[in-house]
Amino acid sequence: MKFAATLAFALLSYLTKGNPLQAAATKPGVVAAAYFATNQPDGNFVVSSQIGSDGKLTGVKAAFSADGVGSIITGVPAAPDPLLSQGSITVSGNKLYVINAGSNSIAAVDIDTTDPTKLRRIGRAVNSGGEFPISVAVSEKRGLVCALNGGRVNGVSCFKPSDLKGLVSVPNTQSLLNLNQTTPPNFALGNGFGQVLFNEAENQLLATVQRVNGTQRGFLAVWDINPLTGALSKKFRELNVAGASLPFGMTILLGKNAALAEGAMNCWALHSQKTDHVFLIDFGTSLINEVAVDRNLGSSIVSQLALAKDSFLSDSQIATVHGNEYLYVLTLGKNLVTVLSLNGPGKVTVVQQFPLGDAVRKLGISEDPNQVQGLGVFVTGA
Repeated sequence: MKFAATLAFALLSYLTKGNPLQAAATKPGVVAAAYFATNQPDGNFVVSSQIGSDGKLTGVKAAFSADGVGSIITGVPAAPDPLLSQGSITVSGNKLYVINAGSNSIAAVDIDTTDPTKLRRIGRAVNSGGEFPISVAVSEKRGLVCALNGGRVNGVSCFKPSDLKGLVSVPNTQSLLNLNQTTPPNFALGNGFGQVLFNEAENQLLATVQRVNGTQRGFLAVWDINPLTGALSKKFRELNVAGASLPFGMTILLGKNAALAEGAMNCWALHSQKTDHVFLIDFGTSLINEVAVDRNLGSSIVSQLALAKDSFLSDSQIATVHGNEYLYVLTLGKNLVTVLSLNGPGKVTVVQQFPLGDAVRKLGISEDPNQVQGLGVFVTGA
């Protein structure tokens, strides 16, 4: 089968209020949890699912209000991946950060380290510093949580984590891109944003910009971070992303001083520490592509795994459970979470396809595969 990915490399030379809806008690052997957001316009809930020692999901445990509402991008047919972004949920340490696209806000959530399916929102959701947030990134080294806004007021804004308030806005960290857009964004205008991410040294903030005012010239916006104050440089730099006119998701290539930005239908990019390969998730063809990247940023295909047609693969995450690495993929065309074992280079195997619909509805909340967005994983003891 022809390799459909568009690889693009960017060299970085600078480079609670309320109670959760509870289901059954946690089962013995639960060592991790996976999280996704319902992103519903009548209320955004973070749903937690149990993960056992074999890496498989063992049940949906709870749904917790993100203190806001979800939304979709207009100008595209109704389909899974309503925000057209990577990183709408981010887990860092025992904290989870989730965006409320329809409320222009971000919520900070505490994860119970003894039972990671239990969540507690910290304070209230805070304004994202713009309109229609779609992605959130965390720098533990800088103590920053930064959001990418994709609506009429678009750009990045950053916050400090607070154990009392959840998130507190940081002065001099709002930087607007000022692209012509609406709220909700209208993809037909030709503008789009994909993800916000810190580089490996965590001294730069990166954001993928897919189109500029109707042109096909996408770029990577780069802000330097002041190591003392955490402030962003007043003006971002445009970094060319060779090979991708519509840069979408990103992953950092550890030790290579570079980021890989995905384009076209290959939307999500993840780096595997065990294999040192990159996994590219293809929404359109339902392919999971394993790619090796050498020191000179040359790339080669290691393996391709095709899931069922119209699986509509979406947000994904890699986690190590009991020494074994697993790839978790929202498979929203089938309303599933697909779990794959990364046994070694070129040895990707499907170990589970966990159904979501009935399990989520039993919690008493609405769930629509065309609305669900984001995926995070927390592992106890990690």
